[in-house]
Amino acid sequence: MINSEILELLSTFILISAFYIQGQAYFKPAIYVQALQSTLIAILAFYLGISLFSIDYIILGITIILLRTVIITIFLFRGLVKEKPGTRESSNGVASELILNLAFSIIASLVVYYFVLEKIPISTEINNTLMLLFAFILLFQGLFLIISRRS
Repeated sequence: MINSEILELLSTFILISAFYIQGQAYFKPAIYVQALQSTLIAILAFYLGISLFSIDYIILGITIILLRTVIITIFLFRGLVKEKPGTRESSNGVASELILNLAFSIIASLVVYYFVLEKIPISTEINNTLMLLFAFILLFQGLFLIISRRS
């Protein structure tokens, strides 16, 4: 049985970590939080795998731990931090981008939900509209991050 409160809590921490990464000007703390975020996503996959008795989610969790938490973090540290320790991103106005990103992500997610997803019947074991909103907010946050940051 899936406890939706656990899913909502993990999803909220994943969103908070994503917005922290967006607002962080220094590379080293952003890389640490990216590793933490990856671990949270893997925990979410493990929880779903155990709750739904699905080996696919367990394999997904292992893959996320290996690739995103370990390997990508190592490559980011080698490429960004060791060459230039204490390096700050060249972008100005990181805090204003964070507020704009938060507003854009939430508004775009609500628009997609109310005009598209509400009209489509969703029949899955995890029938939770809040989970869909978390997913779309994270998607739009990532898109905004790609558009707004040069490095």
